[in-house]
Amino acid sequence: MTTPQIDATSIQAVLLDPDPDRAAELLAEALRDREVAGLRPEGVARLAGPGRRAITERVARAFGPLLATPLGAVLEVGWVKHEELQAAARRCLASPGSSEVVELATHEVTSVQRPYVDLEVDGFPRVRLLAEVRVRAVLDGVLGVVVGGRLTDVRSGLATVHLELRVMGTDVAERDATFDVPGLVHLGEGLVLATPDDEAGAEAGAAPAPRRTVWP
Repeated sequence: MTTPQIDATSIQAVLLDPDPDRAAELLAEALRDREVAGLRPEGVARLAGPGRRAITERVARAFGPLLATPLGAVLEVGWVKHEELQAAARRCLASPGSSEVVELATHEVTSVQRPYVDLEVDGFPRVRLLAEVRVRAVLDGVLGVVVGGRLTDVRSGLATVHLELRVMGTDVAERDATFDVPGLVHLGEGLVLATPDDEAGAEAGAAPAPRRTVWP
């Protein structure tokens, strides 16, 4: 059986289903079964039967695009913050024209996203439904190619991923999956790991510049 590639797989596809309609059905069912706060019968969804079902399905579909982040993007955040890759980037900057291959070995990447959906129903106060998506990926046997201050390529390995979805503090979905990190991923112009300013700051003993925060 072929192991799926992580760069083409979304959080929604792993946690729920690759098909958006089926994913919405599964999420709506989980929201009803677990009586998530804000959607409980005594709350905004006290409309019985079909009314409550319709509201829950609407909420589930609204969350769909918020769960569309590719898992490969989560790995990119981890690579940018990887200390050995950053050190290799600084060395390459100090020696123009050089490159290094860095073995990531067993490397853990974690990410937390906090999307939300505002629910408005006539006759009810607006309710903000807060979600939390946690991703933990463990990489094994991955090589990173560093040229200048950038990560330009990633060579094959495996990623074991654990995902959790909570809505209003209630566990809604949890999955484990194993993925191929594709045999050779070209990252275009590359992910910036270090800049000449970083190198100058390191030589002067200055603290490194803060990195861009990708996830809220």
